[in-house]
Amino acid sequence: ATRLVDELQTKEDYCLYLGRLSAEKGINTLINAARELTSCRIKIAGSGPQEGEIRAAASSMENMDFLGYVSGEQKNEQVARARALVVPSEWYENFPVSIVESMSLGTPVIASRIGGLPEMVDDGHSGMLFDAGNMSELSACIDKFCTDLQLAVTMGRNALQYAQDHFALGQHAARLEQIYGTTLENYNKGISWVDRKYSRIALCKDSALQT
Repeated sequence: ATRLVDELQTKEDYCLYLGRLSAEKGINTLINAARELTSCRIKIAGSGPQEGEIRAAASSMENMDFLGYVSGEQKNEQVARARALVVPSEWYENFPVSIVESMSLGTPVIASRIGGLPEMVDDGHSGMLFDAGNMSELSACIDKFCTDLQLAVTMGRNALQYAQDHFALGQHAARLEQIYGTTLENYNKGISWVDRKYSRIALCKDSALQT
């Protein structure tokens, strides 16, 4: 459920990682970045093959909290109260649902600049981007949110607005209707995707034969 904008004022002093605990998700980069931070807590929500290793590596870090697997209202509360959601993936993500959920709850996103993530996060407006695997850049992004509550609130509002404009059910329905409408119109005109494809192939063959 989408939170009211005034609920953004309930932000607490932590950033949240939500997802699988495995190397390709960039969890090791996050742990190393957190070592440089003293101004902000990092909450880790999730489980995975590296959970034991990650817990051991962070055992002496006082600013790390492990929540285990969370879901439902507990997950929503953790996301909504975070200064930012951290998505430090080091493989080519497509369209993570966690980013949609975070923005819909008024929480900005810190994401790695890889795959489809830069298309979802407007750097400096609804969140921040950093180069995948760059511990120092990630640490700097987290520090900005944790030391500047107003920044988190402002970008949270922007993220919420972006979610309402791009991810709402009505928006998806309108876009899908437009796609079907265009397809039907082309069909009625006797134009199909297959027609266009093979027309281009035929033109290429004719051009090759003439040379």
